[in-house]
Amino acid sequence: MRQDAKFVPLYEQTAEKISQYILQNDLQNGDFLGTLLDIRNRYHVSGNTARQAVSMLEIKGILRCKSAVGVYVRNRGILNVLNTFSRVILIIHNHYKNHLRPFFELRLSSLLQNFMLHGYACLPIYREELESERIQIIAPQICGIVTGSRRYQEIRNLFQNRIPLLCINPPGNPPADENSCWISYDFQAQHQMALEYIGRRPYRNEIFQINTDPVYHFPLPDGVSTVDVSPKELQESAVTTGRRLGEEFFQQAPQGLFWITDDLVSCGFYQAFLRHGIDLIAEKRILSYGSPSGQVTQEMRMPVIGFCPMEIGRLAAEAFSAFLDTAPDYRQTRVPLLIPPAANPAALAELKQ
Repeated sequence: MRQDAKFVPLYEQTAEKISQYILQNDLQNGDFLGTLLDIRNRYHVSGNTARQAVSMLEIKGILRCKSAVGVYVRNRGILNVLNTFSRVILIIHNHYKNHLRPFFELRLSSLLQNFMLHGYACLPIYREELESERIQIIAPQICGIVTGSRRYQEIRNLFQNRIPLLCINPPGNPPADENSCWISYDFQAQHQMALEYIGRRPYRNEIFQINTDPVYHFPLPDGVSTVDVSPKELQESAVTTGRRLGEEFFQQAPQGLFWITDDLVSCGFYQAFLRHGIDLIAEKRILSYGSPSGQVTQEMRMPVIGFCPMEIGRLAAEAFSAFLDTAPDYRQTRVPLLIPPAANPAALAELKQ
């Protein structure tokens, strides 16, 4: 054993395992934990060690031991508070505070809520706050990190793969090891749903896919033209980009069918045609990628195929919590999570016809 290694008595280790058992099984105040014999057998310890572990948690107010009956949860709230000090998840946000996107803010909100339900505290770090010196200071309290594809390699290098990392939509084929967890949106399934939607539309002379992100580059059938545009690289908002493109296409292809891979670009595009008296939604000549639960597109009745940020946050928090609660030797065998797409009512009605 290293001279500087911290010795932890077996009864303290057992008390920690009992605490994690309560959290992982979502036991509440008054729930029966078991008898001392149950605890002894569950953790393969002596009767004396089991009693010491229970006594330690009794003193903290977490457990209550009834003579000749068994052990009960007394105060789950105390355990939640104590647990958060060693269960902090750092969430790396790719956006600046003065340039937020509703989709990612909703996803962040869902991550915070759902990690809390699994007994974790979260520390969001926005792009302007991502300083290596600051991160290194809080690193000892961090048990996991969440990031997106744009910061994946940077964060992995910064921590030298020492802290478990969840990447949402990682680039390429990331390694599967005890410190790497990843989930991805099923873009292939989204593409197939879009093709099905487009295939149900009445024949048009021209079909255009207006592509705002390289992840959407999938094979297209004959008759569909791709126009690549990146509003993030332009000095204008996504809605402004959509209006500009809408004006251009109104002049060049007013009878086209438009498949746009960004909801805000879609809104601006739709507005441009509407100014000329053409309602692309009513004529069923526009399809958008985005959040199926997006408020603006729902109010406009824009057909949308995409991914709900609240559902992404829930599934990501569940997957990473389970990953962190799994022994490191078994983590790399876990199957990565692929999040399925969904359609909002306007698109779903057409797909079901």
